[in-house]
Amino acid sequence: MPTLGQLFVGSLLILPDFHCETVAQLRPDERQDLLDLVNLMKERVRSFGFPLTVEHGARQGSGSGCGIYHAHFHLIPLPEHLHFGELLADAAKPVSSLDEALDAAADLPAYIVCQDTWGSVALADPFSSSPNLFASQYVRKRLAARFGLCEEWDWRSYHEPEAKLLETLSIFGANNVPLS
Repeated sequence: MPTLGQLFVGSLLILPDFHCETVAQLRPDERQDLLDLVNLMKERVRSFGFPLTVEHGARQGSGSGCGIYHAHFHLIPLPEHLHFGELLADAAKPVSSLDEALDAAADLPAYIVCQDTWGSVALADPFSSSPNLFASQYVRKRLAARFGLCEEWDWRSYHEPEAKLLETLSIFGANNVPLS
């Protein structure tokens, strides 16, 4: 589904159709289905930019996240390449795949998993370095700063109608390109 508060046209949320707080908590078969959909949609958003895949996984009791405790990946087409280190700094621990990162995050109360635009993957545990390192909407704020966006980074501050959201809906809508 298109993301509220789109920083870039074509930004999507990819989520399971049943409740689970984080992607890392999904059963292996459920996680693989979601990762397969992520890979499919990466190909579909590539025409808008270089796909960045991020999950800020947070369990309700963690005190982290923005109050949305439902597993979801952000798929964000960026205008240029971005390395995960630019978003996660020294907290980024490189891993070989999204699946490996999610395995390592399974018991964490909160985490950020990032697959950068080159396909490299990192896991960041905000509680291992600084409790406030990854506050709500941390990645959005970093992306807005990195790309010099004049829009607010806080998705809650967007007003309707949101032009980029409407454009993404028209591109991926039922009469155009199906989402799945």
